[in-house]
Amino acid sequence: MVRAVLCVFLLSSCSSRNKTQEEAKGRQDSLDALLHLEGQDLDDADSPQGHAARELLEALLPSSKRPPSQERPQSGDPWRVWKWNEGNAPLKVVVFESDRNKFIPGNSQAFVHVFSERGEIISTSTFHTGWRIGLTDARRIESSGIGIPLLEIHSEQLRNGADMARQYYALLSGEVALVRLENSRGEAVRNSYRFGNHLIGPEPPRRSAESWEAIILSREPATALSGLVWLGGNHLDLSWPYMRPESGTAELEDMDQFKMWEEVRKRPAVRRRMDELRQSSIDWIQEEALLVRD
Repeated sequence: MVRAVLCVFLLSSCSSRNKTQEEAKGRQDSLDALLHLEGQDLDDADSPQGHAARELLEALLPSSKRPPSQERPQSGDPWRVWKWNEGNAPLKVVVFESDRNKFIPGNSQAFVHVFSERGEIISTSTFHTGWRIGLTDARRIESSGIGIPLLEIHSEQLRNGADMARQYYALLSGEVALVRLENSRGEAVRNSYRFGNHLIGPEPPRRSAESWEAIILSREPATALSGLVWLGGNHLDLSWPYMRPESGTAELEDMDQFKMWEEVRKRPAVRRRMDELRQSSIDWIQEEALLVRD
């Protein structure tokens, strides 16, 4: 009897191990095939490359990481695939999905999936890329001047939309973070946190004042920029009745997040750091610091 039970256990264990190995091989094969599409324009769903990219991405994404169908952009197809190298960090693979939104009113939307070199999902970020702003291209750039590769999204102003020509995102600890917005003249511009439908990029994480301060004081340019973009953005102005919580205005900035912003920008260490960064030798740092209001 004991021998029989042991045999059943060993067979079950062996079967489970084989299944795990098969799944790992399947992920690796799918990722390798996806990497063959690197550098190609994939957003035409009817093209062989676009169709292949969609099938491979669906195979790689666990169901828990797939965006709900009602949140999918109209095309719902991958645009670009890149290898993502950052110094001595392990290789990552980034897949960018979005739509070419031309509908007014409405938001353009992006999905960024980050995989390990073995095809394991690290993160999926879903975010708006602008109210009445259409997307035209997405690139991985190296010459950002801040030491790491960036995702550069090209966008265009639609009717009554903002002048937003470039959006720059970094991978920080595997998560997508907005580090700069530019208008058509190449000038840094503020993000808007006042209304959810006007926000560009991922929603700001809920952090303590100490955590925000540490990010803003960071000596890593991309990390500091992610904090400066938030600190220098447009937040609620309670002198306007329609921005007050009791107004009933839809999609207002969360009051806890607004109060956190007010607290962080008044912290002595942050104020001292702003004086330093407004003289920074790194152009992007200096420009973002100049957008931060006293």
